[in-house]
Amino acid sequence: MASLAAKQLVLLGVALEKILTFSLADEHIAPGRCLSVHLDAGGIAVAFGSRFLSGIGIKGTRYYPLEAGKYPAPETFASTVRLALNDLGAPQADVTLVVPKAWTIVKTVDFPLIVKENLAAVIGYELDRLTPLSPEKAYYDFQVLREDAGRLHLLLAVLKAETLDPYLNALRQEGITIKRVNVSLAAFGVLSSTVRKGKSVIFLDFKPGRYEGGLMERGRLTASFTGDFSSSEPEKTGAIAATINSLSETLKKEGKSPTLVVNAELEVRPLLVRALPGPIRFLEATDLKLPALPPGKIIPYTALGGAIESLQAGRQGLNLLTKGVHNAERTPVALSILLLLALAGLGLFIMAASMQAETKKVEAIEREIAARSGEVKEIEALQKNIAVLEQEIGTIHRFKTAKPMVLDLLKELTKVLPPNTWLTRTLITDTTVAIEGYSLAATDILPKLEASRSFRKVEFSSPTFRDTRIGADRFAVKMEREGLAEEGSDNEKKQ
Repeated sequence: MASLAAKQLVLLGVALEKILTFSLADEHIAPGRCLSVHLDAGGIAVAFGSRFLSGIGIKGTRYYPLEAGKYPAPETFASTVRLALNDLGAPQADVTLVVPKAWTIVKTVDFPLIVKENLAAVIGYELDRLTPLSPEKAYYDFQVLREDAGRLHLLLAVLKAETLDPYLNALRQEGITIKRVNVSLAAFGVLSSTVRKGKSVIFLDFKPGRYEGGLMERGRLTASFTGDFSSSEPEKTGAIAATINSLSETLKKEGKSPTLVVNAELEVRPLLVRALPGPIRFLEATDLKLPALPPGKIIPYTALGGAIESLQAGRQGLNLLTKGVHNAERTPVALSILLLLALAGLGLFIMAASMQAETKKVEAIEREIAARSGEVKEIEALQKNIAVLEQEIGTIHRFKTAKPMVLDLLKELTKVLPPNTWLTRTLITDTTVAIEGYSLAATDILPKLEASRSFRKVEFSSPTFRDTRIGADRFAVKMEREGLAEEGSDNEKKQ
């Protein structure tokens, strides 16, 4: 139970950390707009896309044909990009430039795993050994493919600076800044991987007189191949098929089943179906959510791939402008600060509301007291009268209980004295009782009086004598009242 609770706490802590460090500018929620421009021989292809809550939509495409087989001049290219921005209504969109594979060197390299923490500096230092270009005269970037046997395998893409700089300068003169520079091979691979929903994909893109192909795994370009091709030379499809078979066999050994995605003209497709292995998925306009295109219009697949790669949240694609420097993502604290401010504001609001509520209660009580002040005064007067009456009643009660009533004493005497006894004189004081009278047997009187709870110290106050005239004994008795002496002594002690 403790182990399970610890795991749950760890998961809760990780989730809480993600929430508190979530950036409001994160690509998963932040909107984005991108104009992808594919510079190629014979024309310029453009695709405009946008992102909202991770959903990517293509707003429009353009294709501007130029002189066949030739790349456009920098000034022509810059003016065409400006025209595309205006045509597609995307003046504030980020611009991604997709350069031809023929301009770049794309290769896989490996380094000792120990250099992983300082890869950008190591590649910059080793670039002139890996390629004919020095880091000062090149634009380049890399992607980590895998780690095994203590080695780090990378995909490296390099572009000569003097080839790209004229185009960048011409764009700057038009007021256009390029955010990303990608390679056509990688952009088309991203498109193919998107169509197949991230599965392992071998792709082929046939262009006039040539082809470009590669392998996409986990959304990254892991292998590439290019060559010349013409429909009049069908024997060249054998070399393409051999390359595809080699890649397929490697993937099958790893338990993967790759899909072959191909972009080719309609007249070439029957030849490819006969020559290439396995089922082929030819790209169609229906594979993508594109705006309606007029019949016969060219679909700029490579430009579309560049737009998707730039807009897709979490994708780490190639950007040759970075020269391999991948800035570490800073832990955002904006949301944490906003939450803390919100909590502080909520706490202050609760305190203020509580104080205001208590103040209103006090004011209401004070108003109630003021409204009932007359009644309170009457009640106070009645309480004073009650106190006085209670005091008087107490005094009477104490007087009554402290000193037995004379009638009670007479009643007790009547009860105690024998029937053949009558009194001629009775004297009752606060502390004593004296009686005189006649009885047939005076000696019987004392025991009866002493047995009473109302008297004590009973004795004859004078000798008894026989009255022969009436035939009875004359007596005189004195006694003390029971309880008065003790009460008096107690009162004296209290005083």
